[in-house]
Amino acid sequence: MHLRHPALVLLLWFPAVLLIPAPTAKQDCLPPRLDNVGFVLIPKDKYNHNQTISYSCDNGLKPAAEGWWAQITCLNGKWSPEPQCIDENSCVKPEDVPNTRYSSNTTGWYENEKKIQVKCNKGYGTKNNLLTGTCINGTWSSMPVCEKSADSCSEPPQLPHAVIINQKYQEVFAVDSEVMYQCEDGYTTEQGESMKSVICISGNWTEGPTCRSSSSSGSSVSTVPTVPISNCGRHPIVINAVVVQSDLMSLKYRCNTFYSLEGPEIVKCYSNGMWSENPTCKVAYCVLNTKGHDVLKDVGRKYIKNGETVEMECQKLKFYWVRTHKAKVQCNDGEIQLGSCCSPTDTAFTDCK
Repeated sequence: MHLRHPALVLLLWFPAVLLIPAPTAKQDCLPPRLDNVGFVLIPKDKYNHNQTISYSCDNGLKPAAEGWWAQITCLNGKWSPEPQCIDENSCVKPEDVPNTRYSSNTTGWYENEKKIQVKCNKGYGTKNNLLTGTCINGTWSSMPVCEKSADSCSEPPQLPHAVIINQKYQEVFAVDSEVMYQCEDGYTTEQGESMKSVICISGNWTEGPTCRSSSSSGSSVSTVPTVPISNCGRHPIVINAVVVQSDLMSLKYRCNTFYSLEGPEIVKCYSNGMWSENPTCKVAYCVLNTKGHDVLKDVGRKYIKNGETVEMECQKLKFYWVRTHKAKVQCNDGEIQLGSCCSPTDTAFTDCK
């Protein structure tokens, strides 16, 4: 038998080889265009892909980057970043200012005396409410400093057998932020649920979940003898509380300001490696938002301890008021009780005592 079409045989024998496309060669770059206002260190007719070169600008000008010289790289026929020479009194984009954001210019640089609006990230604020930066003779002046707000919260605490879900990690959370804890498989909260949310209030997180094993019972644990606390490992984390005393056999907890302790203040270690019942710190304050009370002078939010009475300045509601009027505000079990607006000479009246 004679083969009259050997080329056909080769096509059938090596089909995969013929289908592989040939690799595309990366393109070189032409010399960067600096419009006779700058120069490159090593001038050439063309530059290879991935080659990096330095350039500088003539007197009175500077590169649109930090410093008096800049580097650019040839990437498949184009220079990155694009070389530019700008007036030396102009400003390049601000260096990363912590905890801020601003609208960047499409050109990457800003003219002299140009102002930009700067915003603090959530949970941060400025002391002097300065939220603009100004380009003055090539440098940024009066850029705001954004610091953690007093009513913001740090990262939520790590709790035994629980993890935060549906929330990326961040160091600061704005007031009223809410995050959700979920107990480890086989564990539930004291209410028998698998999840519980916490809220950032006045710089502190509300009480988080205590995730306990679904099969354990409090009555059987109480019969187990206690041992040195070193046998139980990491100390229990009680939200809004600190350990004020630690000895060989026990820990003593105290709640932070505006919180009251419920449960045992002493925690011990059982021989089975479990901790005794942990205390909880319940909210023990009222939040008075003066914006919601027309009779009071607007000063924002006021936090009042449970059982505490404070005096708040009143709005000047009547034209004949000469003296400053104040009202007594009391916090009773989380409820605000607002008294009448009185001047120092009104104490003879029943409502102003």
